[in-house]
Amino acid sequence: MRHRGYAYLTIARPDHWIKHIFILPGILIAERLDPAASLNITPILVGTLSACFLASANYVINEFLDAESDRFHPIKKHRIAVVQPLSARYVYLEYAGLIGVGLALASFVNVYFLGTAAVFVFMAVLYNVKPVRLKDHFLVDVLSESLNNPLRLLFGWFMVTSVTVPPSSVLLAYWFGGAFL
Repeated sequence: MRHRGYAYLTIARPDHWIKHIFILPGILIAERLDPAASLNITPILVGTLSACFLASANYVINEFLDAESDRFHPIKKHRIAVVQPLSARYVYLEYAGLIGVGLALASFVNVYFLGTAAVFVFMAVLYNVKPVRLKDHFLVDVLSESLNNPLRLLFGWFMVTSVTVPPSSVLLAYWFGGAFL
């Protein structure tokens, strides 16, 4: 039998951190469009780690709050939060800790990265938490969840520059591309 702490690690879904590959285009586009962009490895690594912790916070709250409805889903019914009772206290502590570490790391990149990180957290709350819970609204769920794509692009952009912002056309294309997928 696995250690109880394994369940709390599992709901953070570190195996999903690969989704942050969508940060890379932000880095590459900024490097091409902004002469002030710098491919300094430190903010790229710290920023990526920040994004991973913030995404894990989202996964933690998502899995915990959806456990009851996931019981009836053919695939999600096997998630840890469904098959194993979790302490709400520990889940909320994990959630707050992941956000705290993620935002603290974001503050080391730059203020624009930190702002993007705060929006990322805010959107996750709107998506998962009642009374708003965007995921329960037809089409709004797709548009709000796919907003993570331009946020990831902004993460990448602000890892290498804080002098400019990406063109709105690039952000919209990234957002709608995510909605399409």
